Amino acid sequence: MDSATLMGQNRDQRLRLLDAVAKRALWLACWTIHNANHLRRAGEVKVGGHQASCASSANILTALYCGILRPEDRVAVKPHAAPVFHAIQYLAGRQTREKLENFRGFGGAQSYPSRTKDTDDVDFSTGSVGLGVAQTLFSSLVQDYVRAHGWLNGRPDGRMIALVGDAEMDEGNIYEALIEGWKHGLRNCWWIVDYNRQSLDAVVSEGLWKKFEQMFASFGWDIVILKYGHLQQAAFSEPGGLALRDWIDGCPNQLYPGFPG
Repeated sequence: MDSATLMGQNRDQRLRLLDAVAKRALWLACWTIHNANHLRRAGEVKVGGHQASCASSANILTALYCGILRPEDRVAVKPHAAPVFHAIQYLAGRQTREKLENFRGFGGAQSYPSRTKDTDDVDFSTGSVGLGVAQTLFSSLVQDYVRAHGWLNGRPDGRMIALVGDAEMDEGNIYEALIEGWKHGLRNCWWIVDYNRQSLDAVVSEGLWKKFEQMFASFGWDIVILKYGHLQQAAFSEPGGLALRDWIDGCPNQLYPGFPG
């Protein structure tokens, strides 16, 4: 499915299609990780795979690749979402089952999206956390430079998009990039912060999203916060729903990952 197919549907149909693709992609990502750790070649060491990072980004990546992106757009996928990225590429016919079965193995789909080692549609290598994020900002600035010199030959500007984990925002080079973007009038750059409140190293600090909001606002970014899904919004309209929303809003990060909503 591509953006053109989706645009031919009404809103409800588009949402149902996207939801179906996201569920399939997440299933494939979880299977890929499970296969790498428990099924292939008995006795092989476990290799990991970041299921939680895939679960929190499956819908975002599905919306991007199946409903938003144009040919000129480029995406830096957060490293720990590699399995769901590869799953979406598999559904689009740009990845093979053999490489999914050999995930994190020699010649298989890579642990983190790689332009040199992966065969599917990787725009930015993101193996070192934070670097893919900064690349989108500087790519946007370079695109402006190329356009200013008349070298785009009438081609449209692309949007440089990064899906970044909340813990990945710890990386110092991201803040250096923010300053450069502000200096040079950054345009056509989206950063989507997947705020799932968890990190491999620790639980994300309480209230960090407020600091992110203040920081981006100070550098002139347009900020959109998407917090509640449609199932949560429906639950809030039921009796006792406001109490549920208050509980979610006040829930500490240590407890939140265990909450099924």
